[in-house]
Amino acid sequence: MDFFGIPSGLLSPLAILCSAVLALLSARFTVNSQRVIARTRATSDIITKIETDKDIIKAETNFAVLKKAKFKTLIDGTCSDDERIHIITFLNMYENIFLGISMDVYDELLFFRYKRGVLFSHWDAVKDLVMHWRKEEQNDRIYEMFELFVSKWKDNSFVCRKGKYPEYYLHTTDISRIQNQVL
Repeated sequence: MDFFGIPSGLLSPLAILCSAVLALLSARFTVNSQRVIARTRATSDIITKIETDKDIIKAETNFAVLKKAKFKTLIDGTCSDDERIHIITFLNMYENIFLGISMDVYDELLFFRYKRGVLFSHWDAVKDLVMHWRKEEQNDRIYEMFELFVSKWKDNSFVCRKGKYPEYYLHTTDISRIQNQVL
């Protein structure tokens, strides 16, 4: 007896095949969902760490102090070893996070939403120092991930997520545009 034109001898193997395909699709969906959750959690954990780690807080405090002097002592070589270590620690933190985002370890959107404003000011403050180090070391790759992410984000684009980000994430100081969106 045929079932919708399918010979009865093929029904059992076809049912098994359909079950296997559904099981594979379900497993793939579950694994992908768990990856998203793990990436979000890892991002949340790293954000918590950078907000609470004593060494990073100390490095950020030193960054703020040296920023006021436009990192002059770092450029002219008169800074202390501790100051240099703190700045490198601070910049390496960002470079490592952006490397993690590019390798799909951390979630770009979550980090973007949490840190983008301060990232722009941090990069703007340290850009001349990084360019000096690149020239001094003859290495254009020094803090390249930091620069890439900031430049893309300033251009209203994601790096790993591809494409522009939604209008409501635009980084702007145009208060009239923001007020018009809210109204």
